Amino acid sequence: MPATALSAVTQFFDEQTAKDLLSDSGDPVLDVTADAKALTLLAAARGRLASACTVSNMYAAADLDDLTGDSAALRDEIVCKAFMVSLARRRPEKFASDYWKAIAEEVEEYLDRLRKGERLFDVIANREAGLPTIDGPTLTTYERLHMLPDRTNNYYPGRGGRLPIGRAT
Repeated sequence: MPATALSAVTQFFDEQTAKDLLSDSGDPVLDVTADAKALTLLAAARGRLASACTVSNMYAAADLDDLTGDSAALRDEIVCKAFMVSLARRRPEKFASDYWKAIAEEVEEYLDRLRKGERLFDVIANREAGLPTIDGPTLTTYERLHMLPDRTNNYYPGRGGRLPIGRAT
């Protein structure tokens, strides 16, 4: 997928800017997708995204690779922004500006929100994880334990009133 992700750079940023930033000789790089420096920087950008998303096992690497549609476009945008920031840092004398600082802060903020679970990619398991569920023993399970509140009549409130709504059966 690296070549595909590198071709996505031109969807989010000017191709000529990327070629200029990759050049060490002053002559623009002809093919961004075949440049070794670009592949390394892209791998680092993808690694930054993966390290943010795999905190607490929120995503597996395969989940990020299998994204489709809008989520895949968002993933590519984040990776391309991180890639271009790294690329601009190679040539601070050319493109040292507040623009790249703002992009770097935006990427880092979004990665931080992914890390904390405030933002999610469209993975079914993660959407379902945010839904509240009722878990725990039912009233019948408690009655079978024959605990002290069940053996003393009218001293403790009824167990049905102390269980979460929906767990009284």
